[in-house]
Amino acid sequence: MYIVKTKGTQITEFHLTDGRTITKYISLRDCKAELSSDIFYNITKGVLININHVKCINRRTYHMKDGEVFEGKLKGYKLHQSLKEKCGGTV
Repeated sequence: MYIVKTKGTQITEFHLTDGRTITKYISLRDCKAELSSDIFYNITKGVLININHVKCINRRTYHMKDGEVFEGKLKGYKLHQSLKEKCGGTV
C-alpha cells in the first residue's frame, strides 16, 4: 500500500495489504526504480504511496484505506491535484 523510509537510516518499511510490515535495508530511490511509476508516487521525502490504496486526498493530506495519514510536499500542488483526479480522492 505504501513504503516509508525510516529517517536517518537505510531501513525501508513496506506496508502490505494483508496488514504485514516488511523491513528491508534498501534505499527508497532503489525501491522507486523497481516499482511502476503509474501506481507508486513519491508524495514527500521518505514516502511512496500506491494510489490504488488512497481513500481520499484533502489538499495535500493523503488518507490511506488502512487509516494511515500522510502529508504531501508543500510545493507539490500539481502532483496532489493530478493524483486526486486519478484516484477519485475526495473528502
